[in-house]
Amino acid sequence: MCQRLYIASRSALPPVRASRKAPYLAVAPLANECVRQFFSAEAKYMAEARGHVECGCGFPEANDERPNQAVPREDAETVKTLAAYLGSLPKRKHAVELVLSNVGMETEPPTTWRDVSIPDLLVPAFRFRRGEGLRVRLRSGEVSA
Repeated sequence: MCQRLYIASRSALPPVRASRKAPYLAVAPLANECVRQFFSAEAKYMAEARGHVECGCGFPEANDERPNQAVPREDAETVKTLAAYLGSLPKRKHAVELVLSNVGMETEPPTTWRDVSIPDLLVPAFRFRRGEGLRVRLRSGEVSA
């Protein structure tokens, strides 16, 4: 199943087109409104991101069957590009909220939320987890209220 990473923010989310020179991330306005309900009311701006694979996949995901499998280089580049994109947004308490979903499963809400920082995304072993939302802080060590 193909992935989509849904992004919610208090600030406008500029679109990004993937290209041959920059193939790792595309960001477009939200096409599937059913995910809006999963995010905080303050998050007025919504977008969906696609990874480096043509179908939109390419975000590293935790896998219980292969927990020690290395993150593929292209997936790591997708997260690195995502981190740079998030780092360019106006600074707030939380830069954004993120939810990874498979196409066709967007009605399944996250069951847990985890606070991470942009540097956390750059750790080589970072993976998204199915059913989990992320609140992305601006710097490691920031305390969420």
